[in-house]
Amino acid sequence: MINHLVLLRERIYEDVSCMHSIMVAIIVRLLAITLLQNFCGAQKLFDTDGDDEDYDDISRSGETKIPDIQLEVPNRTLNPLQPTCLFEQNSLGIWLPTSAGAWATPYLYKTCLRSDYTPVRRYCSKNATWEEPDTATCAPVKLDNITKNLDDLVYTDSPKAVNTLVNLTATNQKSFKSFDIYLISLILDRASKNDEVAQNPSNFARAVSNIMSFEREPLTGSQQLLNTTDAILDSLDELILKTKNINVTEPKLFIRTINVTDNVLGAMITSTKTTSFNYFEITELTSAEPLENKNFEIAFLVPPTFARSHYYITLFYNDYLFNQNESATVGSWILNILIPESTNDANSTIQIYFKEFDKYTQQLCQYWKYGNDENNIAISGRWHFDSVGKKFKEGFYICEVNHTTHFGMLVSDTVPDNFILDLVTIFNSILSVIGVSVIVLTAVFFKKWRNETSKKIVINVSMCLLFLMVLLFISDHANNGPICILVGILLHYMVIAQFCWSLAVSYCSYRKYYRIFNNITRILEFCIFSWGVPLIVVSITSAINVETYNKLLPDQICYPKGIYLKLGVCLPMGIILTVNLIVYVAIIKNLTATSYSIQKHVTKKSFAKQKFLILLFFMMGMTWIFGFLVVFTDNVVLLYIFCTTAPLHGFVIFIFYIVDSTEVSTKWKHLFYTLIPRRETQQLTSRSQSTDLTESKI
Repeated sequence: MINHLVLLRERIYEDVSCMHSIMVAIIVRLLAITLLQNFCGAQKLFDTDGDDEDYDDISRSGETKIPDIQLEVPNRTLNPLQPTCLFEQNSLGIWLPTSAGAWATPYLYKTCLRSDYTPVRRYCSKNATWEEPDTATCAPVKLDNITKNLDDLVYTDSPKAVNTLVNLTATNQKSFKSFDIYLISLILDRASKNDEVAQNPSNFARAVSNIMSFEREPLTGSQQLLNTTDAILDSLDELILKTKNINVTEPKLFIRTINVTDNVLGAMITSTKTTSFNYFEITELTSAEPLENKNFEIAFLVPPTFARSHYYITLFYNDYLFNQNESATVGSWILNILIPESTNDANSTIQIYFKEFDKYTQQLCQYWKYGNDENNIAISGRWHFDSVGKKFKEGFYICEVNHTTHFGMLVSDTVPDNFILDLVTIFNSILSVIGVSVIVLTAVFFKKWRNETSKKIVINVSMCLLFLMVLLFISDHANNGPICILVGILLHYMVIAQFCWSLAVSYCSYRKYYRIFNNITRILEFCIFSWGVPLIVVSITSAINVETYNKLLPDQICYPKGIYLKLGVCLPMGIILTVNLIVYVAIIKNLTATSYSIQKHVTKKSFAKQKFLILLFFMMGMTWIFGFLVVFTDNVVLLYIFCTTAPLHGFVIFIFYIVDSTEVSTKWKHLFYTLIPRRETQQLTSRSQSTDLTESKI
């Protein structure tokens, strides 16, 4: 990869016109930075009189005029060859020069947050132009103690800030939010450029090790918002390169300097326990021969053509700093080989020896790519396939690479689980869309059928399901903005309406055990309840924070998030499911109360009861119980059951009310014969009869 970058740079400098563009870009950036420094002054990010006013507890809320204060402008070093959005100022604050393809946050005297405690952001497009911020104002959010302490450390002297950061990250590790991770990345970025920190890097490494003990969700969220964990990895590499000789062992981080002397090619890392890197030891290697008869955790051999005098290796305990949108299973320690002034030979390869994760899975050699792409556009880090691991000996595989970065052995089944789940979900959803569409058409064509009181709930449920699936598809593809908010509101409304109708079904079924919806005279009350209650829930949510329906991350849908998801969606769903489950169990108990001697003579009636219970299981939303169980247990079997049954809701209703109904089948046949000319119908009939005769002869 380094060779490719060198060749790319040579080609760029050979092109005179390209060189002219580069010089213009550099001049513009220097002017912008000069303007920024002259405008902002220097030193402190607080009021000049030292009074922080009320902003210690509450973040800035939508000022239209930037106060006359002194700001300390970060020393942001950008690649002069990289397309960059230039300095800009608006009511939210100051937007510093940002790489094309990256997100930025406003820079002013206090943090600017949204109501869900995530930072206000602005995207620098790939053609290096600013897009609009994702919100117009900063929300008056009360900052917790962790955030306030981290915010202060951003502007504290780096050695002192790192020492304090170690203590902060060692406690309350489950309390850190996505925005806190972003502040930590700023602290580490600044510290990585400090010579005093580089002379004693142990606290820096300890802080990074502590971060890998955080909850995974805020780390992933922060990476998706602002590429934060990628920034932490980059800061760690930058600090390591500033050190002369580093030897650090932390519970989740292992860093060593390998000196290329006395024919040392690499090292083998062994352990007595795998619960912490404190039990790991490293042994230098001059060849691969010792590896053949020894058990080890990981090993590597770097040819002399790669490193001149020394190189660094970093071992990560888990993949918590390696976050991508797609799920991936890392089946090894993650190894980073950092070579200053690498002079690698394209004909030689670095050999990395990994332990086998699972003998029933495919071992894949992959590397973590982050930073910029081939066009110098900022990208989010993700695992990239290098090769399939080669068998070294029983329980061990080799990965051979000709570049240096973070390496990991990822494991994959023959067919990925996500692919199977997606395939099952899509197929069953298509069946449901077809089923509810036929139900709606049946209601349109056959007036007598749709006027039956017992069918009106079925029609309402079908319409609700049809709109729900259509809105879900639109929500997944809608862009952030007013359309996304509107779609999110409608989707929220339909989800709650679906569960309200399931509660109506539960009420009716409890009153009549044998015939669902029999003698229903309260259809108007059901409609008012099932379509009215969701309107109240959605109206309250929208009034409090309509922005919650917007997408915060590219892979999300337009839907409530955070506390609004819990209170506005999960809470009513949980209450209704609990009631429906109690009713469903009561119905089963009553239907199975018949003695065995009586059941012998009512086999046909028992079969009808079983069909009724199956229909009721879907109509009352019982499939969502598996969804709730998956959240709490993370069980794969329950996940497959949920993804198989939940999308079949509409198709099951179609089978019971259309396919299994002789009356409806007769109506459709009559309509079919009416639409097709009589002659064609006779021809079809005669062909059918001739086929029957042929089969009877056979």
